[in-house]
Amino acid sequence: MASRLRRGLRASRPLPLAVPVARLEQRLNVRLFVRTTRQIRLTNAGRRYFEQCRDALDRLAEAEREATGQQTTPACVLRISMPTPYGHFRMLPILAAFRVRYPDVTVEAHLSNRNIDFAEEGFDLAIRMRAARFGTYRVQAGRCGTRDRCVACVI
Repeated sequence: MASRLRRGLRASRPLPLAVPVARLEQRLNVRLFVRTTRQIRLTNAGRRYFEQCRDALDRLAEAEREATGQQTTPACVLRISMPTPYGHFRMLPILAAFRVRYPDVTVEAHLSNRNIDFAEEGFDLAIRMRAARFGTYRVQAGRCGTRDRCVACVI
């Protein structure tokens, strides 16, 4: 008999979330759940509130991933400066495949043979087929396609 009483007492205690939910409903001045002895279900207001909270939490999580560099897929504007012939014959076909693979990356390809100022013009990458003056920026030389030497500067 004592075990039956304990089970009965447990059943009559409010659920662990009942008090915070009741406070939330009181603060919002709206009923979020319909409670019966057999089930608990969301009201229309509760469903809308839940969906808006879920969307807000998703946006927060995405903002945190973006801020910490943990995006699931790259999403940005990539500004590249490159020589005109190299851009036309080598990079444009590569960029087309790149856009298919990374649709959330917007590529701005600027074809010009002049040296650029990264800070002034806001470029992320510059490709030159000869030694170029990039000021104090980090410069890396390597092989670009079939050419012997290519200079790329990345901020």
